[in-house]
Amino acid sequence: MLSARGLAKVYQKFLNGVYGTCPRALCDRQKVLPVGLSDSLKTSRFKNFCPRCEEVYLPKTRSVNVDGACFGTSFPQTFLMHFPMAVILPPKIYHYEPKIFGFNIAGKRGSKFFEPATGNVRYIEDSVFGLEMD
Repeated sequence: MLSARGLAKVYQKFLNGVYGTCPRALCDRQKVLPVGLSDSLKTSRFKNFCPRCEEVYLPKTRSVNVDGACFGTSFPQTFLMHFPMAVILPPKIYHYEPKIFGFNIAGKRGSKFFEPATGNVRYIEDSVFGLEMD
């Protein structure tokens, strides 16, 4: 188990994004924590734990060969108990808006969710009569 000083060092690394970010799109690039899948040495290297979706992922950098037992299986839970505000959790209900190339398509003309305006709607069109040439 890490001391308070060790947790503070890991917290600084967490804030700097040393361990990477979550590959899941709905986590909005949440910073991840290191975790070991076993407490015994030479079993497996460390993995990344996303506190937002609570999943374990392989780290993107394969050149780092740190044993997972250095962190242990309970490190993320201990870290989150000491620093609960380190993770901004998503709202309980996530409203998905379909997008194409970053543009919202729900509610737009041509979308199956489009509802035309009702009531008195006046469209103003450009006219060339207002432009007079000398």
